[in-house]
Amino acid sequence: MSVVNVIDPEDLVFPAVWCPISPAIHPAWRELDARALAWADRFGLCSDPVQRERLVRALAGDLAGRIMPRSNSRSALQVATDYLMWLFVFDDTYCDEGVHSDKPGAMMELALQLARVVETPRPNPAEGGYLPVVAALADIRRRLEDVASPVQIARWGAAVRAYLMCQAWEALNRANRVIPTLDQYAASRIDSGSLRATIFLQDVGNGFEVPHDQTSHPHVQALIEMTCTIVGWDNDIFSYAKETRRGGDWHNLVAVLAHEHGYSLGQALTEAVALRDRVLNAYLALRDQILGGASPHLARFIADLDAWNRGNIDWSANCGRYINATDGSRSRITLTSQARETTLEPIPVPSVRWWWQCLTDLDATTTS
Repeated sequence: MSVVNVIDPEDLVFPAVWCPISPAIHPAWRELDARALAWADRFGLCSDPVQRERLVRALAGDLAGRIMPRSNSRSALQVATDYLMWLFVFDDTYCDEGVHSDKPGAMMELALQLARVVETPRPNPAEGGYLPVVAALADIRRRLEDVASPVQIARWGAAVRAYLMCQAWEALNRANRVIPTLDQYAASRIDSGSLRATIFLQDVGNGFEVPHDQTSHPHVQALIEMTCTIVGWDNDIFSYAKETRRGGDWHNLVAVLAHEHGYSLGQALTEAVALRDRVLNAYLALRDQILGGASPHLARFIADLDAWNRGNIDWSANCGRYINATDGSRSRITLTSQARETTLEPIPVPSVRWWWQCLTDLDATTTS
């Protein structure tokens, strides 16, 4: 498949974002942010002044405070904040528009180093002369030993490896000038933003552990995947103005829809929002059904999924991550509590249709 021009220069008008979940933020978010920046400086992650300014505007502490507003473990919350900071650095330096963005071999080599770091209980990359981004991730892995259980660390590590695999896949697509299908993109977007890895730090940051048999239950897995998708697609929509004016990246829901269906930008944006709203509607319905029989720890875990779904919107509206450095343009993010989509019919994406089957399963259990 060849790349087509999916970038439309017309002015972007973004619909209000539907989210009925209430906002919240941890009171220490500014301190978390300052410490994360100091940590990044210590590992040499932002030696370039322009890149450092982008990290300052990214407000990692704001995002961490919104996705874990009730955290009672400052050390664990700082580890999670530093991981978010690491993600921003890795994304900007090596992915999307970074140096390995269209070099799958180089991306895979780096991904293998990073994957080994998260697998190792006491990594010491300094002995191997590794890059600062590898040493920084090793520091996060070491610090997790002090605040997380082996099960929690294993969940996080598996999610990080899935994220790295997605970055290699995207680099291969760019090198071969291939635009993914909607189904391929939807499957990859679950892990391409490392949402799952941050979700598996939320119970760590809140000082409890959800048993593995609960987080691995298909219905809970569906909620996790829906959250990854909602947040990822929101980011696609919010970032499209910046990406358009920088030349574009077709690993974006709006671009994929425009290419696959021959839509104009306005049509693709409308369809992207509609798909996102239908996933959120299914998430809310499944969440409410699961909460009826959830343990206290699982209920808290699900509350943290809610926090991600809402917190990402509020963070995106406040931070400078979606400002285009060239002309200062940014997506205009507003909220609405009025649902646009009320259907619980599955979206036409085969790889995620099973989420709606979970709703059917629970309905059958309730009525039997």
